[in-house]
Amino acid sequence: MEEPISEILEIIVKYANSPENAPAETFRKYTTNQLVSWFLYLTVKCEYPVIRHYTSTCLLTALGIPACYLKITPELVEALRNELWNLLNQEFTTKLDKEVRDNIVKAIGCFNRFLPNEWRLFRPKLMEALKPENTMINLRGNSFMVLAECLSTHNNVPVEMAVEIVRLIKEALEDTSIHVSVSALFAFGAVLDDQIGDLDMTQPLQPLALKVIANAAKADNGSFYEYLDAVWGLLETNQDFILPYAQDYIDLLVGILTNHVLTNKYLKRSIHNLLLSILEAGMGELSTEQSEALVKSIYYSCGEIKDIDIDVWNSDTNVDSSNFIQQEDNGMDTRLLVEGDDEEVEEEEEEQDEEAREAKEDQIAEDTLDLEFLQRFVVLNTSEHTEIVVARFNEMISTTTNTWKDKYGALFGLAHTISHMSYDFIPFINDTLAILLSTIDNTNPRVRLISFHCLIQLSLDFQREIMENKELLFTAIKIAKVEKNERIQSSCCTFIQSMVQNLEGRFFTDHSTHREDLLNYYSRFVPILLKMFEDYQLSKDSKKVRFRALMALSVMCDACGKKMFAKDLAKIMSVVRKHGVAFDLQAGFFKACINFIKCLGNDFAVYLPILLTLLNYNLYSGHLFRVRQAMRFLPLYLTSDACGFNLIHFYPYSEAMAKMISQGDICGTSCAETKSAASASLQNLQLVHNAKHGVGSAKAHEYFTKVLAYLVTACKIESDPAALEERLSSIAELLKVVGDNFFTYEQILRTLSFFKETRLQIYDILKKGPPTPGEDDDADEEIFDAEDFRIHCTNSLYGIHEIVGEAMKHNQSSALTTMATEIIPDMIKAVKDKKMDEDLKVSIFCLLSDFTEVGGQWIIDMLPTFVPLMLSVLENPKTPQPNKQTIFFLLGIVAQTAQSAFAPYVFKALQIFNQHISSPDAADEENIVSTENGISSIGRFIRYVPQLSEHASVIIPLWLSKYPISDEDESKQFLQNVNAIARMYPKQTLIPQLDNLIVFYTNFFKGNLVCQRSIFELKEFINSINKK
Repeated sequence: MEEPISEILEIIVKYANSPENAPAETFRKYTTNQLVSWFLYLTVKCEYPVIRHYTSTCLLTALGIPACYLKITPELVEALRNELWNLLNQEFTTKLDKEVRDNIVKAIGCFNRFLPNEWRLFRPKLMEALKPENTMINLRGNSFMVLAECLSTHNNVPVEMAVEIVRLIKEALEDTSIHVSVSALFAFGAVLDDQIGDLDMTQPLQPLALKVIANAAKADNGSFYEYLDAVWGLLETNQDFILPYAQDYIDLLVGILTNHVLTNKYLKRSIHNLLLSILEAGMGELSTEQSEALVKSIYYSCGEIKDIDIDVWNSDTNVDSSNFIQQEDNGMDTRLLVEGDDEEVEEEEEEQDEEAREAKEDQIAEDTLDLEFLQRFVVLNTSEHTEIVVARFNEMISTTTNTWKDKYGALFGLAHTISHMSYDFIPFINDTLAILLSTIDNTNPRVRLISFHCLIQLSLDFQREIMENKELLFTAIKIAKVEKNERIQSSCCTFIQSMVQNLEGRFFTDHSTHREDLLNYYSRFVPILLKMFEDYQLSKDSKKVRFRALMALSVMCDACGKKMFAKDLAKIMSVVRKHGVAFDLQAGFFKACINFIKCLGNDFAVYLPILLTLLNYNLYSGHLFRVRQAMRFLPLYLTSDACGFNLIHFYPYSEAMAKMISQGDICGTSCAETKSAASASLQNLQLVHNAKHGVGSAKAHEYFTKVLAYLVTACKIESDPAALEERLSSIAELLKVVGDNFFTYEQILRTLSFFKETRLQIYDILKKGPPTPGEDDDADEEIFDAEDFRIHCTNSLYGIHEIVGEAMKHNQSSALTTMATEIIPDMIKAVKDKKMDEDLKVSIFCLLSDFTEVGGQWIIDMLPTFVPLMLSVLENPKTPQPNKQTIFFLLGIVAQTAQSAFAPYVFKALQIFNQHISSPDAADEENIVSTENGISSIGRFIRYVPQLSEHASVIIPLWLSKYPISDEDESKQFLQNVNAIARMYPKQTLIPQLDNLIVFYTNFFKGNLVCQRSIFELKEFINSINKK
């Protein structure tokens, strides 16, 4: 151990108060042995607490690296062994001192973990220090902390030693020294955590532990929180351990919350967590007074926030941010982000340091713990506990002695608990609104902001009840109108947005009344929103205000219609034209245009130049984040004819748009999402050309040829299976809309060549496997996951097979024979390949299914090879269900096409089909689709293979007994089949089971005129037979 040189002392003094600012290379010029020696010297001898704290932290960091012990001398090892141990005999009183003590304890733990044989040599000395005969109180108490640290890595303790440890802990828990007893409690927690010894041996120590907790609370020693965490950990694995003392824990811990001012936030959270966990396990109960004390404590914890400079608060929206959730009738969640979605407003910044980012995420997660406690409390007994939570909230707000932080805590807690109270909160809404109208006028901006968050959550969860107080809520809007703080203005815009959504009619049955309300409010909301939108400044928060105002205006437009909104849209477009290059405005505008197009329909065409100019600006910017933003929305505009906007309006710009899209595609080469959007946009432009020139016209076909060539080339150079999957899917979709018989013979040959090359390309990608992180810096993070990577490859195979299927379906006259001749033999060979994974074959079966649906002589020619192979695949127990369900469907189509020629295989097929659909697990979720496909295909066998006529009296009743089924498409097929079969075999078909099925499907297809017609015709036929 050596005294440090002056140079190192200068560095340590410089960074002791702000170690996070020390550059990474600060100590690199010195050897590990030098640094450890200097850090140890200052930890032992320095009298300045801040410097001692810094050097003890540095020492712990060094000793926590296993390689360190290979670089220090035996003399330094001996010095560490002795000096660290001697430090345990010191008294550590201040908070900083105790952190030094914790560093020393952890350093000794590292020393015993990484140095060979050290634990074996150290253990006798440690056990001796734990004995009550040791009169050095500091050493004995701190030794229990060292014991706890060492047990975490040396938990394979002999039985004799475990018994001795428990005995020493028991004696220490009975000690009159708070330091010794609380340290022993710390060690007791480690014994429980690491399951040292038998729990039956440690359970009797709990009354002593409860006594120590009570004494420690009186002495304001909060170190026992780790013991509480250990008890909580046992609740999941061994509830019997705590059960006899559960109510004792409840009474003691609530008493501590009631009678002591707890300054240790970790202790409070441990108490809250353990109390709620005991209650959730049904092992105790709270009186009303205890419940009130717990809720009050949680509220105060929510208000334990750091003071922060107002400028910092304005810029850091992670502080006091909220995610609000609206529960829809379909069970899905729609999240209305009030703040925290800065990527929508700000251009992508340089990546944060990974550690800094994780630290920020950890801090946000920690800040939400108190909210979770309040939510858990409500869920325990929603009706009774809602009343308590609301009553304590009212008290926290109305008590004049409470600080703004106390009120903030109550508001923050309530805002995030409202959703968990359900309808039990309804009786308290009016009083709560009155309180919120006072707090949104509070002098503190953080209180005002969180008050708006409460209002937003109320407007999402209790639409009907809130709209009964529309005028009351408009008062809130008027207050916000004069609000100077832009974060609060931004939340006000979100509040207006949620209000308009309520008025829009999703929650009211009386549409005439709510629409009148909406029209009345339009003239009051929109001027405020327009002012917020038009008042452009350069600060981050004014951009957020403008973004939120535009989002609220887009909702208003959607609700009010073209006639009312057209004039105000012109004002919005004027601002967009003026400030269009601003990223925040583009982000909002691109989103809002979806609603603007829906509202104005074809009248939006006059604004297309503005929209396309902004898209063009982004796509040629060379900035990936801007490109991704533009490409995200472009495909949506090109499908907007569903909103009453004729795609023909895009035609004058189609050539420029194609260039824009390809530019975005080039810029976004590292992003699968962008490449997917580019492919979809080019595909959708085909719809524009179809609208202008007509489906199948020469001009439309000319564009198709160019786009197809572009996408084919893009596929050939694509190595990302996620992007390849989307590109192939776009080609298949393109083939669906271009028209029939559009392929020349040359294009058919090129398609076949593309098919073969791309299959080999996908197999090659699969063989290489996903890139490892760092191997391909531009690769999407998703493909590093092996399972996702494989799924994308499988879907890409499906995509290339779908392309061939679509080409064949729409070009039967020229393509079928050529494609069947070229492809089917390869497909059959692949099916037979035992080395090929079964789940990769599903796309092959889908392609074969496409071929069989189209039909042709080739099916009959291939029957001797094709059908036995398919039946053997069905019999193979390793065949995945997706493959089976496709083959079940496929063979039904084959039978329909081949008819009499299918006779040699029909009985074997029936045997295999029946075995599957009659198995006990046939109706299981993973089997149900293949089961229903099989049942439906049996109907095709009966209908189209005449050789089954002799067995109709047996087969038809068995077939009918498998119905009804849930799949709508297969049920429609059943109606077609049974109508035909009833006429072919009336005696065998017209049985009571059919009458029951008619009743079922009459209700099942209620409102479907085509199916009802089929059912009517079947009934008419049955009546005619009965009359005869």
